[in-house]
Amino acid sequence: MEDIKAAKILMDAGQYPIACFHAQQAAEKAFKGLLSATNDVEKGHSVSRLAKTIHELQYDANEPLPPVGKLDRFYIATRYPDALPGSSAMDVFDIEDASDAIRVAEQTVLLLAKWGSEAGIDIPVEAMAALQN
Repeated sequence: MEDIKAAKILMDAGQYPIACFHAQQAAEKAFKGLLSATNDVEKGHSVSRLAKTIHELQYDANEPLPPVGKLDRFYIATRYPDALPGSSAMDVFDIEDASDAIRVAEQTVLLLAKWGSEAGIDIPVEAMAALQN
């Protein structure tokens, strides 16, 4: 939740690469939060890999995840100057990237929270309310 809020603030400030990173972090943390309830958390930061684990556990049987794989490209390239030889993250990531990343992250976090709640995982009421805003 805090990462999505940060992503929106950063996007509004024109800091698109780091807004993208915070969107990725929101989704990654939501996946790991749900998976920690079943002790299926893997090390690493690939949202795509975490989505595959969710799929194997059949959380997504009735409702598919949004296209979370696109968030993986924001984990390293948005933060490390040498990740994009010959250019900077500010040259590569723009408002459309940030907006799309935030949209996918919000949809993902809400869906994972719903699945967690349906699985009997206690999700604080305040957390769910914050997700709706």
